Amino acid sequence: MEDEKPRFHCPENSAFYKGGHYLPLDPDGKEIRLLKALPPDDADPDGPLRFSLSQQVPLSDTELIPLLPCKPFIAMSYCAGDPNKTIPVFIDGEVFNVFESLGRALRALLLSLGRNKESTSQLEDTLYIWADQICINQSDGTEKSSQVLMMCQIYEHCAWAYSWLGTDPHVSKGLLGSRMLDLVQQKIDSYYEDKGEPVNNARNSDISVTWSTLALQQLADMGADWSAIETYLKNAYWFRGWICQEVTVPPDITFNTDTRETDRASMRRSLRLLETIRLAIRWNFDIIDPSSNKTGFRELVAKPFSKQDLADLTPLVQGLRWLYEMDIGPLKFILEDSEGWKDSKGYSLENLLLVARHSEVTDPLDRVYAYLGLAHPGYDITPDYGPSQTTAGVYTEATVAYIKRHKGLNILSFAEDRTEILGPELPSWVCDWSIKMQPLSLWHRTHADPKAGPNASRKMPYHTIDLLPGPNGEPDRVLRVPVIPIDIIADPATSVGGTVSSYTSWEACVASWLVVAGLRTDVGNCETNDVFYEYGGERDYLTLAMAFWSTVYRGIADVDMIRKMWDSLSSMDDPDDPDPDSGEEEKEEAEVEAEEDIYSGPAEEGDAAAGAAKALKALSLDHDQDDKEKKKDDVKRGDDGGNKTDDDGGNLVEEDGTGDGNDRSDDSDEKTLVDDQKKKDKDNRHPPSGSGLAKHHLAISTFMDMGYLQRGNWKFLRTESGCFALTRAASVQDGDIIMVLIGADTPFLMRRHLDGYKLVGEVYVQGIMRGESLDDVEVTTDGGLVLDYIKIY
Repeated sequence: MEDEKPRFHCPENSAFYKGGHYLPLDPDGKEIRLLKALPPDDADPDGPLRFSLSQQVPLSDTELIPLLPCKPFIAMSYCAGDPNKTIPVFIDGEVFNVFESLGRALRALLLSLGRNKESTSQLEDTLYIWADQICINQSDGTEKSSQVLMMCQIYEHCAWAYSWLGTDPHVSKGLLGSRMLDLVQQKIDSYYEDKGEPVNNARNSDISVTWSTLALQQLADMGADWSAIETYLKNAYWFRGWICQEVTVPPDITFNTDTRETDRASMRRSLRLLETIRLAIRWNFDIIDPSSNKTGFRELVAKPFSKQDLADLTPLVQGLRWLYEMDIGPLKFILEDSEGWKDSKGYSLENLLLVARHSEVTDPLDRVYAYLGLAHPGYDITPDYGPSQTTAGVYTEATVAYIKRHKGLNILSFAEDRTEILGPELPSWVCDWSIKMQPLSLWHRTHADPKAGPNASRKMPYHTIDLLPGPNGEPDRVLRVPVIPIDIIADPATSVGGTVSSYTSWEACVASWLVVAGLRTDVGNCETNDVFYEYGGERDYLTLAMAFWSTVYRGIADVDMIRKMWDSLSSMDDPDDPDPDSGEEEKEEAEVEAEEDIYSGPAEEGDAAAGAAKALKALSLDHDQDDKEKKKDDVKRGDDGGNKTDDDGGNLVEEDGTGDGNDRSDDSDEKTLVDDQKKKDKDNRHPPSGSGLAKHHLAISTFMDMGYLQRGNWKFLRTESGCFALTRAASVQDGDIIMVLIGADTPFLMRRHLDGYKLVGEVYVQGIMRGESLDDVEVTTDGGLVLDYIKIY
């Protein structure tokens, strides 16, 4: 169990805690403590840092006066680390052991401000600092719980936050590379600003390829060290659970090593460019050898509507597999505008907890508690660090809070993904937020799409959802909800297909699924079979073949879109055509028109990409010249001659040279492998037009994210009465029932348990995703619906 892991604990300071150094704080008065920096001991100027502790300081409710009666303070943000690795400091003359990272951060902060060796007479203004390990009585669980609730306000009221990334010189070099990324992104921004257009250099695949190619060429010329940038972005600090609010809400924040710093604006721009490059790689390449962590990429085979030439980009991305695979979800919080967070009055809890899945926390409770400051206050969750609190209890409380706040059950779409460790301890309807994976929920991926977004219960008025005790009397362990039973699963051996990854190819997978659906495996097009799909609201409208493909597309493409896609694919080159060049112009126009219909995007975006390339080449991207124009005085840091840079770029080249640029050139063997693969794939872009499976393989792999079907382990199934469906459930058993839960947008697969059911997983069901099942529900004389209620354990 995750609960058996040791809870977070701080360095040993029992003598200090027992010494009465902490005066009690009034939680209702929003009181905090602050550190006041003192001059060093004249006899030992390089000795332990010295502070006094200001007690019972009230946080102001106004923005104009952050603190009463004290001056503004600096809030520390750091990665705690090993509690056995400590640095002693003096608090009111008593020794206090702080985390090694905090100790180094405090010394670096004081050094940067020129405070550590100043005499008392020169300290005209008092410097105040807030550091959680010292300013919160870590031995008092009640105080800790109340201070955690105030954490967001503390960072919101500080003068600025000081983020500490450590002393690793490779991280410092990566921070330098981040500033180079920032400089290139500023040039891209200037291009859009000159045109009077919104800045967005990753709005489609072609644009991202154009900017990525030019940016990577420029970064190579600047000597960017991608290995160092990788180390910098994989620093443990970025994946701390608490980082989200610490980087989002302060008025400003600086990110620091012992020799360099950058600010939030610069970091945002560098991350935007990294995301552009990352999307260009993910949209256009796949990994040559997934079993090796050293190989690079080759161009995707099935890209029938892409006219973008990747020849220039391909060699530039070969060393960036780490970026392709890296989850930058937690880092994206740096891109969030704090004003936007204020205007929204808090984020949705499920979005915060999806980020929490990829964060690192020492105390498992903090996978929820660390994000409460950014959540809407309506969730009404109070942190409880008491000894009786469990991880399962916190996750259950978070799920219940979501259900009550949103008056719905869509949060259950995440419940089927769970770890083997904690999963058995949770009710089947409670989400396991400790599992490190991308959200695979169908509802999460499509609910914002007005066309494809599921709406199985038609967003009916809120029905009472009761919370009942568990079998052993545990509170809030059983959910009682209204449902509409849809159909039963009978004989899974013949009615349930395998997952995509269980087959040797996508064609083999589809052929198997067609057998499960009761269709011929040589279905040539969507109209071949004249038997109609007799389920849901599409009776006498869809043929079985069309219903099958619509199921595989999971509603993302409607019937008309599938027909247009089919027609456009049917117009592709036939290898048996004696004159493959004839009608090329007409086919080109058809492809452009199909691309517009499928993506609902302007056809002229290809021209926009070409224009962007031309414009960026015309811009002066000579970083040396830019440095001459924007260079400011260096802020000397430390004894090694390192320096910091300002937001306008400053000195982006280290004093000992321009960097080794080890990742700029490709390995010759790898480049040859990529070139050979491109030659092999060139003629395989367009499969024979007479092959129905090949054409749908091409369509779904290009437009409908076949990778999602594979990553999500989706499998096709046919219910007892002939309904087509897809499910991510790890196992489907005889007697499992598909149900629509009133208050949830997607149906669920349910399995009998005790006097109720367990939730097995989310289901896409062809014909009922828009609420059609409610049409057959009995209506009472007063217009209400006669619904069944079930218990979910």
